[in-house]
Amino acid sequence: MRRTAIITGGASGIGAAIGRALVVRGHDVVLADVQYEAAERLAEQLTAAGPGAARGVLLDVRYGDQVAHLVRWPGSCPSPGGRRPTR
Repeated sequence: MRRTAIITGGASGIGAAIGRALVVRGHDVVLADVQYEAAERLAEQLTAAGPGAARGVLLDVRYGDQVAHLVRWPGSCPSPGGRRPTR
């Protein structure tokens, strides 16, 4: 089974460094952050460098339903427009 690491605060700093380290080792990562555009830009750079893949998603950890949604379905995410997902 292929696994995906979800990294909160993944757009910059320690989160970005962890994402970079995992992608370099061939893992898939989700860079979850309130700074959606920065997370998406970094994900594109990391995926291009490979061998793993990354994607940026909008996530505000203050909203438990967003976190629960992402953990259940890491392939989907709240919209970049900031709407919170429904259960």
